[in-house]
Amino acid sequence: MTIRKATEADIEILVQLRIKQLYDEGYTPQKYGLENIAREMTRYFRENIRTERYISWVAVEAETIVAISGLCFYDLPPSFINLTGKVAYLTSMYTMPAYRRRGLAAILVRKMIEIAREKGYTVMRLHASEAGRPLYRKLGFVDSGTDMILKIDTGA
Repeated sequence: MTIRKATEADIEILVQLRIKQLYDEGYTPQKYGLENIAREMTRYFRENIRTERYISWVAVEAETIVAISGLCFYDLPPSFINLTGKVAYLTSMYTMPAYRRRGLAAILVRKMIEIAREKGYTVMRLHASEAGRPLYRKLGFVDSGTDMILKIDTGA
């Protein structure tokens, strides 16, 4: 198993696996009108991977991407709980069913935490599925309404 940073060449599979994730979470075109979602995801990944406003790390087995992760970066006004206002948002966590329960998601989340820390982000947020909540709690995330939050120690 190889863990590596996704590139623009991986966009098609990132889109496919992100759509599988949405279906697994109950988001379907019939329910939410997502007919053009693949086109919009492709556009988003193309624009944001190039500028590193979105970073994805993937797990690869025999030249096939079997797990994905994503990290978006945005800025809010500073607050008492986030002095810099910088927020890293963890998204697009998906592992193909045959590869689940092998620790791949944990490896990818830890990589994303490391990247956020290196970039000076002190808060990481995510919207967790029920299946993902135990893993995120184990890695230090706490529930905050519909999201989960991790305070990142940057050592500064």
